[in-house]
Amino acid sequence: MDPQAVEPILKEILQQQADITDASEKESEAREQMFLKLETFDKKLDTIKANATNETIALASSFKIWKEEVKAAIEAQPKVVVHEKSFQLFPNHPKNIIKSSLERNFKNGILDKIFSSLKDRAFATNNGG
Repeated sequence: MDPQAVEPILKEILQQQADITDASEKESEAREQMFLKLETFDKKLDTIKANATNETIALASSFKIWKEEVKAAIEAQPKVVVHEKSFQLFPNHPKNIIKSSLERNFKNGILDKIFSSLKDRAFATNNGG
């Protein structure tokens, strides 16, 4: 490739990278300014105190009293105890039973194959095979 043809392309790429870098720096500065404005706004909100009127205080206290009355009424009710007895033909967690039975069958199957092959070899060696 001709170096004279590549040079303008490389300069254009470098210019685009510089533009992108400048844009990201401006964006980060704008983000920092926004965070600073939010922090000052939060500080102003923390200093503002709302004065409660007598009506809201009375309403809040009546809600507290009502809440306590309802809580006491619920606690005073008799608790229902349910005893459940059942005979299950199928277990609640069949995955565990299936898994253990498959593992057991797999292990027994492998052991059976090993022992049968050993027995076949022993039989073959005893019979001159």
